[in-house]
Amino acid sequence: MDRIILGILGALALAAFAALPAGLAGNVAAGLAVAAAVALGTAVVARQAGLERGGARPMRFDDGALDPVWAAIALAALLFVLLSDASMPDGKAILLVGGITAIGSWLAYRRRLDDRRRAVAVALAAEIRVNAEVTYYSLAPELLAALSAKPDGFKPFAVPVPPAYPVYVGNQEALGLLPPAVVGAVVRFYEVDESMTQAYNALGLDAFHALERDRQNQLYAHIGERMANDYLPTTCRALEGLMAVVGGPADLPDFLAPAAGGRR
Repeated sequence: MDRIILGILGALALAAFAALPAGLAGNVAAGLAVAAAVALGTAVVARQAGLERGGARPMRFDDGALDPVWAAIALAALLFVLLSDASMPDGKAILLVGGITAIGSWLAYRRRLDDRRRAVAVALAAEIRVNAEVTYYSLAPELLAALSAKPDGFKPFAVPVPPAYPVYVGNQEALGLLPPAVVGAVVRFYEVDESMTQAYNALGLDAFHALERDRQNQLYAHIGERMANDYLPTTCRALEGLMAVVGGPADLPDFLAPAAGGRR
């Protein structure tokens, strides 16, 4: 469908050029027509793919997403003015300017896409670090060991923590900008983090403290195993993948170092 749209725009531009009189004014007008066709065609492709904004939401003409289009049109107009008095045939001039415009528009589009990808990766990495730190220190091995050895009748004071992931929830459409493996690691982290948060909340329930001591200790042991064998490695993979997108070191928190070292 995109190719059909691009073909129609190109045909209209060439038809407009053929109808124009020769000379400087005609060349400038033709350049604008060709540049508009190429640049708007690029915008149509991006709009259909939904990539410029990281998902299915289409671009708008008032949000700065089409700045490269206007820049490409202005560049094409300038080039045609410069080429109007040259000995280059009009057909070759059209191809030259059209090619330069298309390449410039595509490069600008890719730059904006890369900037958006890196911004999403940085924001997700920051949120994952904060949540991982809270979850780990709420269910640290030392704490679980102390709870397992608690005296009879002791009830730990656990404040319920509702899962809150504003960056992750607010950038669902932008996840598609990341490599598939990184998306999988990020989604997996949030699933495991929510599960661990629910486990922490269970420690403050009266129903949990009404269980036999052995049953309580089984839950403590299960949480400890998940922390070491699932949560920490999952967090490492998510952070390492996101920082690879950014192009910098993972810079893992100290409590993740053992898990990261064990995987290398």
